[in-house]
Amino acid sequence: ADYKIFPRLTGTFRADYFYVQINDIEGSMAELYIGLEYRVFDHFAIGTAFNRLWMDLDWNSGKSNGWKVDATWNGVMGYGAIYF
Repeated sequence: ADYKIFPRLTGTFRADYFYVQINDIEGSMAELYIGLEYRVFDHFAIGTAFNRLWMDLDWNSGKSNGWKVDATWNGVMGYGAIYF
């Protein structure tokens, strides 16, 4: 979702979720993105955002030859964007 706070300032919110289960493999991934973008000129903007990613993946869970991935990342970014 994008929301124009002011004519040149936009707030962005995005949430994604993915789940898969195939035979002995089960996993999910979720992402949360919150940002602000300011249009300096008609075709150029600068922005900043916070991004959080969750990932969980199991294969043969509970067995000695299986593996598990459980990870979470947080990130803050600054960027420039060119629009055509």
